[in-house]
Amino acid sequence: MLPREITAEDFLEHTRPAVSMLFDAIGKEEIRFEPIKNLLQTKHKMRYWDFINADLNDDFDEIQIQSKFVQAAETRMQALLVSQSIEVLCGSVFQIAKQGMSLILKKSDRYIKGRKIGTQYLSNVIWHGRNQAMHWEDGPPTLVFTKNCFKTLEKEFGNKFDFGTSPQNMAFVLWSVIDWNSYDDYLKDMKEILK
Repeated sequence: MLPREITAEDFLEHTRPAVSMLFDAIGKEEIRFEPIKNLLQTKHKMRYWDFINADLNDDFDEIQIQSKFVQAAETRMQALLVSQSIEVLCGSVFQIAKQGMSLILKKSDRYIKGRKIGTQYLSNVIWHGRNQAMHWEDGPPTLVFTKNCFKTLEKEFGNKFDFGTSPQNMAFVLWSVIDWNSYDDYLKDMKEILK
């Protein structure tokens, strides 16, 4: 006897424990993340300002100036490290959602399902958001469709979707636009996408 096809209900039921745990972890990280992020951003601005002032002031020697630059750079690195855990958790949910779309949907339907995020379908945003989250360290997206998705997000939601000059994981930024506040929000959207 041949195995039956995987249904949306099967997929959502079998991934529910993992996705629920990810949502719990994301909630805990959000509570921890915001105050630390704000503190480190303020600290970085102060240390960067110290560096600029030292660089423009003749009372500081080269070693003192470099020391202030290193302090500013270290604070920036701390802020990036703090954001990594929440970025990975959000990217993991996008990965599971994309797997569901790959298993259930025909290729022609993968980018045109679900509610709109700006002018784009949620399935398209999830698909390309997952691609960016899984490959962010390679630099800005090189796939045309992923690039276009993020250019549209930047146009519609602001420069928080600008990749700038250094690679960055956009999963948490994208998460805030998708507005999944609970597993139930995710489930509602995924049921709509996978039908």
